[in-house]
Amino acid sequence: MPNKSTKPTIEIYRPPGVRVSDVPQHAEVEHVQHHHYHQQGGPLLNGANGIGVPQPNVNRAVHFQVPPVVTSSNGLNKEAPVMGKSSLRRSKSFSHDEPAPSALERTSFPAEYQALLKRALHDPNALSSHQLMELVRAICSKATEGIQDAEPAAQLCLTIIEKERGETFLESLLSACREWFNERDKLLRPEVQLQGGASPRRWTAYVCFLAELLLGLRGRNGGGGAAGTGGRTASRTLCLLMLLCDCCHIILRPPSLCNPTEMECLRSVLTIAGKAVQRDAPQRMAALVSHMREAFVQQCLSANGRKVLLELLELHASGWQLNLPQRLYYFPYTSLEHRK
Repeated sequence: MPNKSTKPTIEIYRPPGVRVSDVPQHAEVEHVQHHHYHQQGGPLLNGANGIGVPQPNVNRAVHFQVPPVVTSSNGLNKEAPVMGKSSLRRSKSFSHDEPAPSALERTSFPAEYQALLKRALHDPNALSSHQLMELVRAICSKATEGIQDAEPAAQLCLTIIEKERGETFLESLLSACREWFNERDKLLRPEVQLQGGASPRRWTAYVCFLAELLLGLRGRNGGGGAAGTGGRTASRTLCLLMLLCDCCHIILRPPSLCNPTEMECLRSVLTIAGKAVQRDAPQRMAALVSHMREAFVQQCLSANGRKVLLELLELHASGWQLNLPQRLYYFPYTSLEHRK
């Protein structure tokens, strides 16, 4: 009885679209060798009938190459576009002669200050004293909206200070910082927030803003303090340093001492600026370390708060550089690459 099974066998398999009668005799040997490749090394797929069926190799070498096609949603075949590396890059703006935009965009400021800020970034010397003071007030207000705005706002100020020939902007900035500190309970940390246990967002942003300004001015001054070579900004740097130390002393007293957000702010600013304070004002750092030791035994201090103070005390004792065992203790979930 003839076999009615429709299951193809490997012996009678032929490539799709090719019949034996169409193959010339001189090509039969080549065809047999090609078929032998499918049996030995070609990948097999298990079909529905359980018999291994060779998978056609679409990347097999042929006498010509067909460009890849992409089938669109309407069923039409289109050639795949060739994309160069440069097409992935953003083209230069027509206003490429402008200064590199800060992380704090001009559009985040009120509309009446956007044009003023643009002019100040180009040439602050073209602005009047009144315009510079208004700009300082706008930048300080923006810097205290949140910790994420503190560093970009400080970089914005440092850019303007670098281009200013006089000291109007710098003096106005320091005056604004002192004014905000003196009015901190009304402007930065109202009693309603402290009584409700909420995080004083504007206050912590202000402290971080001071630390970033201090580091930036010290870098502009060659890393020196009051006795540095940049005499014009050295005394201004010392003014920021004293303000920052006063802020740290406030955080080390209740109710700020019991606030985890303010304790984390203390850890951040002393980690980045503690070495500068130690070098430029060692007596103030000694007073700050003494206050941290006193705060360490306060009853209201949480376990995390004690760990923050212990980390800062060890950081100070280690010359502001933790060794590997200390980093493993305070940052157990950080990879070794980030601890270096």
